[in-house]
This record gives sequence, structure tokens and C-alpha cells, in this order.
Amino acid sequence: MHLFNLKSFRLLVGTAIVGVLGIVFGITAVQNAGATDGNTFTHKRANARLTVQGHVCHGANVYNNLPLSDYANAESFLEPEIFEFWTEFSPPEVGVLGPDGALDVTADTPLDSIMATHLSDGMAELLGQDLANLVPEEQLNVPIHDSYTPVLFDFDGSVQSRQQLPWQVPAPFPNVDKFTVDWNHREPITLAQWNLADGTVHLVRYADGTGSVHIKAQGLVPNAIYTVWEVFAITDELPEGIAPIMGLPMGGLPNVVTADKFGNATFDRHLDYDPFDLENPLMYIALFQHWDNVLYGVGAVGELRGLAPGLVGGDQLCFPTGNHLLDIQSRN
Repeated sequence: MHLFNLKSFRLLVGTAIVGVLGIVFGITAVQNAGATDGNTFTHKRANARLTVQGHVCHGANVYNNLPLSDYANAESFLEPEIFEFWTEFSPPEVGVLGPDGALDVTADTPLDSIMATHLSDGMAELLGQDLANLVPEEQLNVPIHDSYTPVLFDFDGSVQSRQQLPWQVPAPFPNVDKFTVDWNHREPITLAQWNLADGTVHLVRYADGTGSVHIKAQGLVPNAIYTVWEVFAITDELPEGIAPIMGLPMGGLPNVVTADKFGNATFDRHLDYDPFDLENPLMYIALFQHWDNVLYGVGAVGELRGLAPGLVGGDQLCFPTGNHLLDIQSRN
């Protein structure tokens, strides 16, 4: 009897010790997994880091209808024709409400102008005439806070029409009369509000050739939906007429982030590649606002159905990483 109790006591004590050790080691592992760099991948040994300041944009690498970055430092590692494409790549996406059509944003645009859906000449040229013709004109020059996607895609690729539904008033709560809420009114987004976007991106390369990305953004449109995109210059041989550019969901899907009510957002991902590689280099990272509140999976938009950049969403915050890649190479 006593022997049984002694064995039971030893078993109990042993189990408790193992449990405590498990908890200790578990806590230590969790702490080590997320202890540095603001993400959960820093238990790996980093051998290169890069922090790039973001800049508000009015499309892909464009601000006030001028290129945000000329990527001058990329000339040494890009072929001349590829480099020339990137120096000129700056198609406007979002515009401002105009009397006879949406207007490109310029340095002279009043800050109280209302942001509007837009198909700029630069975007139409990039899409090509056939795709540009699919964009419904009646949905252009519409305030972006009032725009909506007219179609939905099913899993089999079929298209369904989509009606814009009115804002629904929630069921009454006790004492709700103490508050005044206009559920059918949304304030327009002005150029001044759009231009508040700011942030930083922190890229890390690890010894095993992988990487990570941490983005901290502020000044975004409160409660708006964004996706994060990594955009590469393609140095591999391409068929004639194909632009040397590819945009992919940053770190894979899902690449969605929603700004909080103050316009703040963070984004962390592990990367299964070296973000500083000069073969098919990472030229810029962008936060793309979906003002239609619809996500399109591996693409930011549905241009094959006429849902082009500028109609359903647009880049609001850009991080031109391509100009800094040489600095990383010179340090290592």
C-alpha cells in the first residue's frame, strides 16, 4: 500500500516536473520566436536588413502625376530595355472628381478635391486598348466612397451581376436614442485625407536564403480594406510585347490587412525567397486600397472583366525598394 502510494507520489512529482519544464521551454520558445524585428520569424539568424520609408502615391509608383522613384540605382543590375521601362513606369490609378471626367492628381490639385474612380491615359496604355474598352465609362468619375463593383465572380469563373445595397440600419438597442448616427451617410475621401498615408517596411534576409517583411502604416483610410503586393522586375527572357513586371501577393495569400478606426495597420509575412536578390529583383511594395470592398485573390483587380485599377481600387502607399538593393549588396 505504501509502496503504491510512493510510486504514485513519484509519478505525480515526475509528471509535474515534466509539465513545468514543458511550460518553461514552451514559453521560452514562444518568446524566442517573436522576440525581435517585430515579426515571428526572427529566431532565424539574419544576415541582411533593410528599412525603407513609404510614400503616399496616386497609383503605381506615381505621386502628383510624376514618377515616385526613377530607380536610378537599378541601372547597374537591369538590362537597358528593362531599366527604361521602370524609369517610365508610373501609371496613375485614382483621380479626383472633375466636371467632365475624373482628373489626374497634380501638385496644383486642391487638397479638398474628392477622390474619384479614374482610368488615366497611363493606365489605359498599360492595359491595352482591348482591356481599356471593357471599363464601364458610367462608373468613372464617381467618388470612391460611393463606388461599387458591378459584378461578382463565382468559383467556376462565371460572372454574376451585383446590386449596390443601401446601408442597413441595425436593430434598435436599449437607450439608442442617446446617440445620433446617420447610417446612410459616408463622408467623401478628399485628397488631403488620402495624402496622409505613411509608413515603413522592414525587410530581412536570413542565412538560409529566406526572408521576412514587416510593414507598419498609418494615415490610411479608417476601416478600409487593403492588400499588400510585391512587384518584381522580370529579368528572365519574356515573349515580345510582355512588360518586364510582375506583381504578386506579398508572401502569398492571404495578403489582406484592414486599417483600424484610426487608420493604422501592420503586416507581417515570411518570405520563401531572398528579398535582396538581383535576379528578378523586388522593385517596390505597395498597399492597394480596395474601395469597392471586394478582393480578387491572386490579382489586385479583375481587369479581364473591366474591373481595372482606378475603378475598384488603387495603390495608396508605395515602398520603392529597388533603389536600395545595391546598398545591401555592398554591405555583404
